[in-house]
Amino acid sequence: PIHVALRKAQSYTSEHLRVHYVCPDELEALDIRVWQKDVAKGCMDPELVGKVRDVVEMEVVPCARTLWMPAFLAHLASPMALIDPEIDEQVLKPLWSDGTWTGTLVWDSAVHAVDVMLSSAEWRMRLKRASVCELGCGLGLPGLVCHVLGAVPVLLTDRREIAELVSEGLALNNFPSPDIQA
Repeated sequence: PIHVALRKAQSYTSEHLRVHYVCPDELEALDIRVWQKDVAKGCMDPELVGKVRDVVEMEVVPCARTLWMPAFLAHLASPMALIDPEIDEQVLKPLWSDGTWTGTLVWDSAVHAVDVMLSSAEWRMRLKRASVCELGCGLGLPGLVCHVLGAVPVLLTDRREIAELVSEGLALNNFPSPDIQA
């Protein structure tokens, strides 16, 4: 799967896009952190361990545009491996109890959907000035690419915690607020 390759510091590359995780210099390699499953190593919500986080970088070749989305990567750590007497269980519980973690990773289907949009002239034409609503958007990669291809307005929806993460990504990419929103 694509997400497994990404966490092993490999890229997904096609004729139309390249996707990879960018690991901050302050953190160990992502695959090592996943293996260690240590809450202090950056596999958790940065509100618990600081603002350093991994970023998903996607180069959209036909548009000569690079997109960045911050990722919490909470999905990489097993909740049972994070038992620490210093951490209140009620703080950690929301990360796994409602499925919020599912919106914090790059799903293979999102990458394939983007690849289809970019590889088809018909799809690229259909998206110009189209209204787009991405339900359960996660990191919002398909919606971001729709916007890059000319879709306006674009609405990216997900659980509140994930929508906040997507809003941060929109600001990181300097997208205009009325045209694309989370």
